[in-house]
Amino acid sequence: MTGRERIDFSDVLRGVAPWFVVASHWIGIFWWGPALVARITASPLLDEPAPWIASWFSLRYFNFGAFGVGLFFLISGLVIPLSVTANNPVAFVLARLLRILPTYIVGLSIGVFAVYCSSMYWALPFPVEWKSFIVNALLVANFFDIPSLDYVNWTLAIELKFYLLALLLIGTFRSGKFWPILLVCMVGLLFNLLANPAEGAGQVPVWVKAQAKDVMFFPFMFIGSVFYLIHSSKMSWRLGVIYSVLLVLLFCLTWRASAYAPNFYHITLNYCYALVVFAVLFCFRSHVRCNSLFGFLARISYPVYVIHPLCGYVFLRLALAQGWSYYAALLLALPMTLFASYVLHLLVEQPSISLGRLIGRRMRRKE
Repeated sequence: MTGRERIDFSDVLRGVAPWFVVASHWIGIFWWGPALVARITASPLLDEPAPWIASWFSLRYFNFGAFGVGLFFLISGLVIPLSVTANNPVAFVLARLLRILPTYIVGLSIGVFAVYCSSMYWALPFPVEWKSFIVNALLVANFFDIPSLDYVNWTLAIELKFYLLALLLIGTFRSGKFWPILLVCMVGLLFNLLANPAEGAGQVPVWVKAQAKDVMFFPFMFIGSVFYLIHSSKMSWRLGVIYSVLLVLLFCLTWRASAYAPNFYHITLNYCYALVVFAVLFCFRSHVRCNSLFGFLARISYPVYVIHPLCGYVFLRLALAQGWSYYAALLLALPMTLFASYVLHLLVEQPSISLGRLIGRRMRRKE
């Protein structure tokens, strides 16, 4: 995969994807999930009529957040094989940890500080304990049955697991032999069946169920890897279509076997929508060019993702308490988030990525 095509194709999607998640949270969950917003932001329950725009986020068969997350997962499936095959395994792990953890830890800290300010304003107990903060910051909260603080880091925990799995499958990505990936996905299906037995068939620890739910997304992410193999000429289009269909089938079967089964019909559709958009752009990737706007949005996409939930909820809630209109608060929240994300990118994300690349170059020299 050439650098130019990889950057333009994936970066256009990466620049757009987080804003579907932002819209889902700031408009959908903010109005249709007020109890959740009140709990995680230490604020009273919002008791106001929802604006007309919120009706667009109550559609049963289009979920903006799931669509954006689906794009992110496919992008990871596409680019991670390129990274893992080009790097020393240790360098790959260090680079990915540096790519994810420093930015997330700082972003979560900013969000938790916003929640603290909210608790002071509303004179309500601060809901974040040290243990909860630490395990959330390290993206291991579901190993300890501790709830997410921001309700976006579950996707990052899945990403870290996918990186480790990609490392184990490096031979597959280099050779183009796809059967090990299908085998891994079938094991994931079996894992979910065992982790979610029929009622009365025994108890499974909650943390095991949580890992099973994470594994559920691997078949979908590996569809992105199919596109990587097609583009790198390691797989034909015909085989790629066959494997993609098999992975979609395994994704659906695993979802039905998981604890997410009640949401199957109206959530999995959104991942299919994401796959259609991804596939169309992939087919026309030689014509896709990433202009300066999309390039900027792509660079700050990860900081936007980690900063927007807690800070956005707190700001919108306080703005409404001060008598602002919702639309005015929403319009101001956008540039504030862009600015904060850009600063986080410059001060934390970019240096962390540079350090990871430096480690990789030095390790390659020693080989």
